[in-house]
Amino acid sequence: AWAVLQHLGLEGYVRLTDEVMRTVDRIKQEVNTIPGLAVAGDPEGPVLSLAATPESNLGIYQAGDELQMRGWHLDKQQNPESLHLTVSYAHVASIGAFLKDLRDCAALASGWTRYRLAAATQEAAVRFLSRVFPPSWIRSLSRMAAGSGGERSAAMYGMIGSLPPGDDLREIVLDFMDQLYQPPRE
Repeated sequence: AWAVLQHLGLEGYVRLTDEVMRTVDRIKQEVNTIPGLAVAGDPEGPVLSLAATPESNLGIYQAGDELQMRGWHLDKQQNPESLHLTVSYAHVASIGAFLKDLRDCAALASGWTRYRLAAATQEAAVRFLSRVFPPSWIRSLSRMAAGSGGERSAAMYGMIGSLPPGDDLREIVLDFMDQLYQPPRE
């Protein structure tokens, strides 16, 4: 950090920060024009959370999956369900392409696709099963979901979000994370 500040100087740092914040403002303005999508809260810095509006049919996790399929990697969050992004100077040049893809992906995630139907079915199944079966069975389901591969994770986030809080949920999340970070089997 010291070397970067020495290279850029105060004026250079302020210039880059100004460009980042203008990009953040552009994202906020554009998101407000996308049906069913909103910036959560009123962020003052370069960290944003995008959520579906309450009256919309937009599946925010499905929008995140669609963005991922196009090469954009936004984190999925809960409470509220949202997509998290941190804007840096590296994003300034690609903001036009991102906003176009965001608009297209939000439109896709507002309708019913086979992926959205599959995610909704899995979420409903987990809600039902979590009331009926022991936690060890639910952990097994999470392992299967984690091992299914692919870039789509909306169903997994929806399933975890539908479970009641507690130690069982903690174990399910830990099992899922364990599966994510195991080396691939030969």
